[in-house]
Amino acid sequence: MNKLKLLKAGILSMIIGLFSFSSCTHDPVLPEIYTSNEPIFMGDCNSDTVYYLMDVAPIFNANCATSNCHDASTAKEGVDLSSYSQVLKTGGIKPFNANGSKLVEALHDKGNDQMPPLPANRLPAAVISTIEKWINQGAYNYECDEVSITCNSVNQSYASDITPILATSCVSCHSGGSPSGGINLSGYANVKAQVDNGKLMGTIEHKQGFSPMPKGGGKLANCDISKLNGWITDGAPNN
Repeated sequence: MNKLKLLKAGILSMIIGLFSFSSCTHDPVLPEIYTSNEPIFMGDCNSDTVYYLMDVAPIFNANCATSNCHDASTAKEGVDLSSYSQVLKTGGIKPFNANGSKLVEALHDKGNDQMPPLPANRLPAAVISTIEKWINQGAYNYECDEVSITCNSVNQSYASDITPILATSCVSCHSGGSPSGGINLSGYANVKAQVDNGKLMGTIEHKQGFSPMPKGGGKLANCDISKLNGWITDGAPNN
């Protein structure tokens, strides 16, 4: 534990020094810890820590790093949100300063300037808060042992447990007047229809014969998949 504290303290000191040294007329040179896509394993998961691969990357993959937007091939307006290093390099992220980060500013914009752009829905406040917390914690590429998480998949509530999962990874693309693939996941009735026809879990679990979702990203976290399965096993109630 002491070694971990020393590591964090050293990283923080290095960041502060490099950002202070940078000229005010140029963007600061990012330390090496922000230029690699190799995650830093931190042991057991901490419930108060936001982890890039587990908590943040799924948001970007489902809502931002999509075709003709901020994927690697398009990089609209020079912003590529398809990998950790590119998020830090092109997203206007200021570690430890969410309010000063351009990406957060774009997520709070409204109308024609909002991100994701219309006709997609704005990200829910709780999802934006997750990104802000990650940045304020240093915007590190930390990874943890997901097995260490205590996952409660029993008696799941549609409003409290299921909606946030879908809002994070699905709803931005699958909502509005022209939802992706003609599948709308905004609102209980639409979600229940996809549960009943088997497509929701088929795509989320990347089963053969289904188009894997989130598109362009890995599977949802194992705990989130367990929660969805538990809710469906209980009859997918509107609770």
